[in-house]
Amino acid sequence: MDQHAAPSNVLYNPTTKQITALLDYDFTCILHPSYEFLRSFSGIGGQFQGWSDIESSEQTALRDAKLHGFPSPLPENTADGVAWDVAKAWEDALEKLHVKRPRTMGGIEKVADVDAVLRSTLPWRVNNSDILRMQSAEVTGKCRNDNEAQLVKLLDHLGF
Repeated sequence: MDQHAAPSNVLYNPTTKQITALLDYDFTCILHPSYEFLRSFSGIGGQFQGWSDIESSEQTALRDAKLHGFPSPLPENTADGVAWDVAKAWEDALEKLHVKRPRTMGGIEKVADVDAVLRSTLPWRVNNSDILRMQSAEVTGKCRNDNEAQLVKLLDHLGF
C-alpha cells in the first residue's frame, strides 16, 4: 500500500488513480448505502458528513463537491487536509460503476445531519472505554465541552 491508501482496507493505485480493491469483512451487515458514506472512507475522501459550523472548511467544500460535482481544476491538496485528487478518483470510480453515492441518494443531507446529531450526542472520544483509558481527564473534559458546543450549534441550525 502506498501513502494514498490511508485506510488499510483500500488498495489504491497512485499511477492510474484507481481503487483496485476493498478488503475486510469484519463488520459486514446489510444497511442503507448511506451508512458506508457516513461511517467509512474518511482516509480516502469518501466520507460524507453532516452540517458543520465551519462553513468555510475544506470538509464543507468536499461535501458540496460530492453533492454538486467537483470543481475544475481541483483545489490543491493540503497537509492534513483533503486529498482532492484521491476524493475525485473515488467519486469517478463510484460513478463509473453506477454505485449509489451521496450525489444520487435523495435526502442524504438530512440523513447526514441526523448522523451528526447522533455523533454529537454520544461522541466516541468521551464514550469509548479504550480511548478514555489513554487520555487525561482534562482532554476528555475538553472533548466533551467541544462536542456540547457543536451539538448546540447543530441543533440551532436544525431549528431546535
